[in-house]
Amino acid sequence: MSNKPKVIAILPNAGMCNQFFCWSRALVFAKKYNLDFYVFGWNRIRIGPWIRGENRKRFYGTFFKKDRRFLERLKFQFLQKTKPEKIKVEPVFNLIPSQIGEFNYVHFYDIPRVEEHKIEYFADLRSERSFIKDQLFNLIHKQHLDKALALPKAHIGMHIRRGDFKGRKEYLEDEYYINLILKIREKEGKDIAVTLFSDGTSTDLKEILKLPNVSMAQNNSDIIDFLSLSQSKIIVTSLRSTFSYWAGFVSEASIILHPEHVGGRIRQTKEGLFEGTFEEFINS
Repeated sequence: MSNKPKVIAILPNAGMCNQFFCWSRALVFAKKYNLDFYVFGWNRIRIGPWIRGENRKRFYGTFFKKDRRFLERLKFQFLQKTKPEKIKVEPVFNLIPSQIGEFNYVHFYDIPRVEEHKIEYFADLRSERSFIKDQLFNLIHKQHLDKALALPKAHIGMHIRRGDFKGRKEYLEDEYYINLILKIREKEGKDIAVTLFSDGTSTDLKEILKLPNVSMAQNNSDIIDFLSLSQSKIIVTSLRSTFSYWAGFVSEASIILHPEHVGGRIRQTKEGLFEGTFEEFINS
């Protein structure tokens, strides 16, 4: 191409794993077209969790290595105001090089609008799973990786989203999780251990915790919980919660999805890793 634009990801005001979509799509695009890559926004402060009184405040600034090339962001912001036509926004991934050569920047900022646009969460990412996983683990500060690796690995890692899901259609009642635990244990023939990863409290999850051999994950940061959940042998996801979807994406675990899951597969079918509902898991 006559000109090589730079790829810049300005992360959205969203949860950590929704930010991963913006970051990873920009990263993969830069790799595909051999372009320089910049990312800004890990240290964004969110007001919503404080207003809602959530257990987790969702500040991620200490988790990731920061891109300190701030001059590039200033150049980009100046161009946004003066020559926005020189910025290609959220491009598709099948462009030929000449179609982006006229631009100074390629800008990524959004999260997947799965139901609105009828798209799949990981459509542009599945084939680059190994690359993205390596880059993500390199981005995370080493002390967090070391701490997560030192923790016991869960047999069943169950993600239970509470917090901002309360009152929404994605909120799953305790009965769903209890029934799932009982059915998996019936298949396995024993009370295999279940670790709950949640932004709720032990009081919120008290009915599930009454089951034998069920415990809460240690009170760790979001990134430690994410890494620990990804090391589980079986991951039970929350409906439409990208936190557990991304934990599954970077893992080799069997992934149990809610029957109302939309947004396609998380990993490639050819990898031979289980993804499906608990009915499909039980019958597999």
